Amino acid sequence: MDREVELGYIEVVDKLERRLGYRELPETARVTFSGARQGEEESVDDWTDRVLTLAGKAFRDLPEEYMVQESILRFCMGAKEREAGEQVINQRPGSIEQAID
Repeated sequence: MDREVELGYIEVVDKLERRLGYRELPETARVTFSGARQGEEESVDDWTDRVLTLAGKAFRDLPEEYMVQESILRFCMGAKEREAGEQVINQRPGSIEQAID
């Protein structure tokens, strides 16, 4: 069977990741996580989901408690409403849900 298919770079990367599994280095994932910021049009729920997804990749080999604490910190520090994020950090929330409230 002779198939001629043109795929873009992103499509090739997506197909390889699905076939071979997620392969990003933990160090690279941590850098991505630490630089994450809430987008101007990004909702709080979407921002929360993105933080948790990035944290799962960045800290996949570390205890869940550590991942949760780092997620809370990044959620607050990367929020588009910077003052609100700083106030939440000072309240020391124990979960991402408490940080959202």
